[in-house]
Amino acid sequence: MSVRKEMLETMCLVANGLHTGETTRINHEQCPSGWDSKRRFYVTRKPDVLLGYCHNCQNSVTKYVGPKDRYRHDARYTTVQKDPEFQVLHAVSFNDDSNIPVEAHTWRVNNELTRAMCVNNRIQFSSEHFGIVTPVYNMEHRIGYQVRPLVQLGPKYITMLENDKLMGGFRIQSGKHSQQLPVVITEDYISAVHVHEAGYLAHCNYGVQTKPRMLYAMVNYFGTVRPYIVWLDNDSDHVRDKAKEIADVLRMFGATVHVELTAEDPKYVPTEIASIVGSYL
Repeated sequence: MSVRKEMLETMCLVANGLHTGETTRINHEQCPSGWDSKRRFYVTRKPDVLLGYCHNCQNSVTKYVGPKDRYRHDARYTTVQKDPEFQVLHAVSFNDDSNIPVEAHTWRVNNELTRAMCVNNRIQFSSEHFGIVTPVYNMEHRIGYQVRPLVQLGPKYITMLENDKLMGGFRIQSGKHSQQLPVVITEDYISAVHVHEAGYLAHCNYGVQTKPRMLYAMVNYFGTVRPYIVWLDNDSDHVRDKAKEIADVLRMFGATVHVELTAEDPKYVPTEIASIVGSYL
């Protein structure tokens, strides 16, 4: 039996005795890294998902037990198209003033983005949708894009993906990975850009959903020696609860995590990012 199958079966048996939100520890008796007698296998029951992680062998498993619709994109928030419908969107750079309307420049200025920041981070304008185009990443690999129409007549975002990989990540952050810089998890791409500009590692979560596989990939990539700061848009108790949920999952993967619950989205306070992140270091 494979390690993953053994962990899934064990997790499901243990989780039967857990209430939502509870975590328990057990010995991972068939751990591939050797006999575990210190209860290093953690099992957590969330509303619609079971999470298992062994701190001995560092293997993780996830099993969704709730309605699958919860994990689909809300049509009121975003429409999603995937391969084979994926198309390269014809968008223009913010350096091309002749094709950028005043409304787009107003949006750029209101979000405190320079033209250079837009160009470096692939933020463009689509005349087809009369909206702002931002890339979608899976870790540092670009897998599609989102359009936010400047005139809201439908969904807040239009999302186009090349494949069914999870959304979450940021562009290659050259020179930063080897440094012991914190990773800041943001709700949206513009906030991630401002975090990057402030000198920290950024990870865009593309919303407030908890994505265990994506979070595990992030911790596996960046390591556990650096701190992680979950900083979403604290505009409701629901979002603050989601931030805590993301932090709980990260801690299961061995990460040191802080949750910023007072400040607004990083994109709204770009000049304060350094002091707020610095307060956790």
